[in-house]
Amino acid sequence: ISILLDRPVELARARVDIDRTIRVHLRSAAVTTRLVTVTLRPPPGLRPDSASRAVTLSPHGSATVSFRLRGRLGPGEQRVIAYAESPGERYEIGYSTIDYEHIRPRRLYRRASTEIVVADIAVPPGLNVAYLRGVGDNVAPAIEQLGIPVRIIGATELASLDPSRTGVLVIGPRAYESNDTLVANGAAVLDFARRGGTVVVKYGQH
Repeated sequence: ISILLDRPVELARARVDIDRTIRVHLRSAAVTTRLVTVTLRPPPGLRPDSASRAVTLSPHGSATVSFRLRGRLGPGEQRVIAYAESPGERYEIGYSTIDYEHIRPRRLYRRASTEIVVADIAVPPGLNVAYLRGVGDNVAPAIEQLGIPVRIIGATELASLDPSRTGVLVIGPRAYESNDTLVANGAAVLDFARRGGTVVVKYGQH
């Protein structure tokens, strides 16, 4: 049984209420149906809505089990651990597959855990972020994990951004390389900054 959590790393603010869903992904390599019990072990300060859940995996089947975690954490690094048990066996490792046309498929193995990096961050009241996606981009969820509202926008919406309502514009990694519409609307990005907005551009080459 392969067992993995959604992300190896997540972010959280210190001493602020946390309420998030942790998804545990299971994949069976067995040729028979397996009854599996999934157990979640959060760090002190977080409470799951259930210590364990049971799921039936069909031969070579897969399933996702969700837990809701609530509580508070102090600054530092904490870890959420999951494991699966099927009669007589315990599983703590899973894999994801990298499969592109130009390389052979490869499996990347890791433990079923998520490290929560807890930072002492002060978020200004009313902060809102507009996010324009880049390439291979997982930045927006990280911003949301800090309790900051994020609205995903397209490049055609740049000219209508109002800094008094949306104070920050974040442009994802390599967005200028992959988005011709963004390049064509580059003047709108500069105008947003001139009108008092904050612009953050992730890594890029252009």
